[in-house]
Amino acid sequence: MSIPQNTNLAETFAELTKSDAKVTSLADSHFAKPASAERVNAAKAALEKNGFKVHVVNTRADAFEALKNLIPAGVSINNAHSTTLEEIGFITYIKGDTPWKNIHGTIVQEKDAAKQADLR
Repeated sequence: MSIPQNTNLAETFAELTKSDAKVTSLADSHFAKPASAERVNAAKAALEKNGFKVHVVNTRADAFEALKNLIPAGVSINNAHSTTLEEIGFITYIKGDTPWKNIHGTIVQEKDAAKQADLR
């Protein structure tokens, strides 16, 4: 399966480094380059030592599929902003027909501020 395209291109790392003065300096920094296998493995080990389950993937498509497979059908999901989720196409995906109840979508659709606060 091909992953959905990110429809919010203004929120990609590449675009944010062009348009957001707070992150412009990061465009050529080490943050713009993939971490070494050594750093990934060290981070994975530290997270697992603290009780986290870690899935290391190599591509956006792998990340998208891993995330989809980790979330059980029928559960409620919600999200705050995540450039990573935007980049892998997951935000676009959850706006469509999924096996989950998208609470974020429900909150955003509610126009009454008091009701919206209750939903949060």
